[in-house]
Amino acid sequence: MSGESKSEGTVMSESKRRGELSLMNVLLCLFVIFIHVSSQAVTTADKASWQYAAILVPWRLCACAVPGFFFLSGVKFTLTAKPEFSYGRYILGRVKRVLVPYILCAAVYWVYFLYRNYMTFSVPEFLKLLADGNLSSHFYFIIAVMQFYLLAPLWRWLAGKFEQPEWMVAALVIALPVSLIYGQYLADYLLVFYQDGIFPYADRVFTTYLVWWVFGLAVGKYYERAVSAVRAHFRAVTILFVLSAVQVSYLSWLHFSGRMSIWWLETMHTLYVMSALMFLFALAVRLAESKLPEFRLISLIDRTSFSIYLWHPLALYLADQVIAYIPAPSLMLTFALRAVFAFGGTITLCVGVHVVMGLLKKKA
Repeated sequence: MSGESKSEGTVMSESKRRGELSLMNVLLCLFVIFIHVSSQAVTTADKASWQYAAILVPWRLCACAVPGFFFLSGVKFTLTAKPEFSYGRYILGRVKRVLVPYILCAAVYWVYFLYRNYMTFSVPEFLKLLADGNLSSHFYFIIAVMQFYLLAPLWRWLAGKFEQPEWMVAALVIALPVSLIYGQYLADYLLVFYQDGIFPYADRVFTTYLVWWVFGLAVGKYYERAVSAVRAHFRAVTILFVLSAVQVSYLSWLHFSGRMSIWWLETMHTLYVMSALMFLFALAVRLAESKLPEFRLISLIDRTSFSIYLWHPLALYLADQVIAYIPAPSLMLTFALRAVFAFGGTITLCVGVHVVMGLLKKKA
C-alpha cells in the first residue's frame, strides 16, 4: 500500500510490475482493513469470552500490515533505482502521488467531522492535524513514509554500500534495535531532555519503522536472490512463521485479556512481524507462479490500494452511524456491517472510480 505500489503512486512501469509484490500489497491492504473493522470488537468484547480470543488473535496477527508497507516501499526503492537521480523530481512525484491525495482526503474527513459536530471549525487546527496526522488514526502512515522519501539520498547511498554484504548485515543489525528502542521508548528518552510534556508522536517518526525499510532495501537490492531463497526454503519459512504466530498469539491473549502483564510483548511482536513478512513474501512468490496476479480484481485492488487505505475508515464512520440506529446490535452483527462497509463499500468505490477514470482517459 506504499505510495509507490499502485497506479496513483507507482514508481514501477507496467512492464516491471512484479506479480508477487502486487499480491503481497493486496494482502497487506486487506489486513489493515480487517484491523480497523475488528478494532471495535476487540475493544468491546468480554475479555473472558471465546469471542474475544477469536477476534483478538487475527487482529494481532494482521498487525504486520503497516511494517509490510514500509518493507514494500524499501523493496521498490532499490528495485527500481536508476543511476541518474533528481531529488527535486523525486520529491515532486511523492507530493503529487502521496501528499496531494492525503490532503484532499483529509479535507473530506474534516468536513465530515464538522458536519457530525466532532470538532469546531478552525483552519489553524485543521492544518495542525494535517501536519501531525492526527485527524484520523490511520494518517500517521503518510507522515512517517514522507520522512523516508525526504531522506531518499541517504537510502541511495546506503543501498550502494549494500554491494558489500557486510554493510547490509550491519545496517540491519543497527536498524533493529533502533526501531525497537525508539519505537517503544522514544517518549521516555525525550523526557531526559525535556520534562514539560510527553512526546505523543513516536508512531509517526521514521525510526520506528527503520528496520522494515532497511529490510526492504536489502531485498530490493538482491531481489532475484531473495526470490530464489524464499522459493527454495518455503517450508522452513512457513514453519518459522507458524511457530512465531502461535507464540505471539498466546502471549497477546494473556496480555490483552488481563491475565498477565507482558512488558516485552512488543519485542516479541517485532520478531513475529519479521517472520510474517518473510512468509508473506514467500507465499506471494509461490502464488505469483500461478495466474492469480493476472486476475482483474486483484490487479485493480493493487492499483487502488493507497486510495482504499485512505478512505476505508470513513466507510467505518458511516457504518457506525447506521449501526447506531439498530437497537442493541450484537457483536457479530456490528462486525458484519462494518466489514460490508469497509471491504465491500470502499473497495467497490475505489476500484469503480479507477476504472471510470481509466475509461475517460482512453476517450480523451
